[in-house]
Amino acid sequence: MARWQLTTLSPAISPIFWALIRTPHAERDMPAVAKHAVKLRQVWTLLDAELAHRPYVAGSTLSIADLAMGNSARRWYAFDLDGRICRIWRRGSGGWRAAGFRTHVMTPVV
Repeated sequence: MARWQLTTLSPAISPIFWALIRTPHAERDMPAVAKHAVKLRQVWTLLDAELAHRPYVAGSTLSIADLAMGNSARRWYAFDLDGRICRIWRRGSGGWRAAGFRTHVMTPVV
């Protein structure tokens, strides 16, 4: 899962993060953001499909993979680009209620 995050998820989410968080509003290329959002949604859809077959990202128990994906999913939803991806949102909705997750992950995306 770590390899998937590095080779697939990070390259898809990083351009959006830089464009929306690190680029001044007046300089943002929103058509490029929209293009990257389509790719990122495809990446999240892959993970969402896998979660149909197991309760957690890396198998049958909570692992560090869930925390890493949770952080990235939190960014995706903070970007507010095009709605919820169902299984990821359900997992996040439950996990995001946990005090530790709220304290350490649900911080401002800046």
